[in-house]
Amino acid sequence: EATEEEEAAAEKAAVAMENAAPLPGSLRPDVIVELMSPEAEPMAARNLLFAVAPYLHGMFSRRLAGREMGDMDEIRPDHPWYQIASDAALRVGLDRFEILVDRSLGHRSVVIPGNTPALVLGEKLMEMAQPRTFGFLVGRAWAQAVTGSAFLEWADLHELELVLAGIVSQFDREFGQDLASRSDLAERGKAFMKQVPRRVRKSIEEPALVYAQAGAVGMATWQEAARTTAVRVGLCACGDLRGAAEVLRAEKADDDVLTGLLLYNIGSRLVRAREACGAVVAR
Repeated sequence: EATEEEEAAAEKAAVAMENAAPLPGSLRPDVIVELMSPEAEPMAARNLLFAVAPYLHGMFSRRLAGREMGDMDEIRPDHPWYQIASDAALRVGLDRFEILVDRSLGHRSVVIPGNTPALVLGEKLMEMAQPRTFGFLVGRAWAQAVTGSAFLEWADLHELELVLAGIVSQFDREFGQDLASRSDLAERGKAFMKQVPRRVRKSIEEPALVYAQAGAVGMATWQEAARTTAVRVGLCACGDLRGAAEVLRAEKADDDVLTGLLLYNIGSRLVRAREACGAVVAR
């Protein structure tokens, strides 16, 4: 059980977060990894995906292009919400993006990865949005875009696992033969390398070899852990627990997700994350 001092610290942190403003600084990758990622998120897999994500779009372009979406309208730069999205994008190092409204999505939202990632909002979700609610949505979305975890939502998980194995096989020919034949993996790996500038290829080698040594990755577990990371980034970006919870309830998130967010909100890691990003947090 928590001591009186721990309970007092948690209450103070909760009050501080309740009154927090959106972040003035940037959400650096090291802050996301150290203070927002749950233990269940496999570090080696996350680091490899982060390294290859900028060039992964071409491996799934047909699936991305063929994804069934409804009638969509673009939110233009003169829209009031666009500046919130732009500020959030800058904090995670994203220099271009699109925001779309899809009448068929209802209260849901999705992130389309790619060279110009897009946040697609359901029309009903857009109607209920308030500034900090919207701040949570874009903070979560851009976290998925820059870390590459959006591919864990869009791609078939087994196919993504094969693509990652194919990439690794370019540096370790023995890797992944329990998943597919050597020739199949080599084909995927070579197709990916064609997307990557030569000057970048060497930087992929280290995370690929670490991934090879780390052992099997539970893709579904990784997907859930990456979702948790993105939710935490969204909360950190908007500084509004009620707004974040309102979005998650509208999306019919499991009670475990809401409970996890509440526990993270009263913990020290969120306070430290906001301080690392330049927010002034009362203690």
